[in-house]
Amino acid sequence: MSGGTSAVAIAGMAMAAVGTAVSAYSAHASGQQAKAQANYQSAVARNNAEIATQNAKDTEAAGRAEEQRQRIANAQKLGAIRAEAGASGVDIGSGTVLDTVADQNMIGEYDALTTRNNYQRQANSHYQQAANFLNDSSSFQTAASNATLNGGLSAGGTLLSGAGKVAGSWYQYSNGLKSNNTESWYSDGNGKYRDQYDSL
Repeated sequence: MSGGTSAVAIAGMAMAAVGTAVSAYSAHASGQQAKAQANYQSAVARNNAEIATQNAKDTEAAGRAEEQRQRIANAQKLGAIRAEAGASGVDIGSGTVLDTVADQNMIGEYDALTTRNNYQRQANSHYQQAANFLNDSSSFQTAASNATLNGGLSAGGTLLSGAGKVAGSWYQYSNGLKSNNTESWYSDGNGKYRDQYDSL
C-alpha cells in the first residue's frame, strides 16, 4: 500500500469519526432542545392551572356575595310586606298576609340558592380547567424526561454505530498493511526463488 493511499484511508477514517461525533452531538442537542421546550410548556400549564384555581375562588367569593345580597333584598321585601300590612291594621300573623310572607320567603330563598348554584357551577368549571392544566403539565414533564432519555440513547447509538464502522475500516486497513508486508516467493527465471516485500 503506497503512502498516498494510506493517507487517504486514514483521512477517511478520521472524517468518519468526526462525522459520528457530530451526529451524536446533534442527537444529544435535539434531545436537550425537546426537553427545554417540554419544560417550558409544563411551566405554562402550571401557571394556567394557578390562574384557573384563582378564578374559581374568585367566582365562589362573588357567588357568596351575590347570594347574601339577594337574601338581604328578600328580607327587605318581607319587611315591607309586614310594614304595609301593619300600617293597614291587618294581622300579619295569619291569613293572606301570612301566606304572602311565606310565598315571598320561599321565592327569595329559591333565588338565593339558584344564585349560589350558578356561581358554584362556574367555579367548578374553573377547577376542572385547573385540573386539566395540571394533567398537561405532568404530561409535559414526562415528555421532558423522555426527550432526555431518547436524546441520550440516540447519541449513544450513533457513537456505537460509528465506532463500529471506524473499527471495521481500521481492521480492513490493518489487514491490508499486513498483506502487503507478507513474504512472497517468485522465480528469478533461473529456477531459483527468493523473497520479496512490497514497499509501503
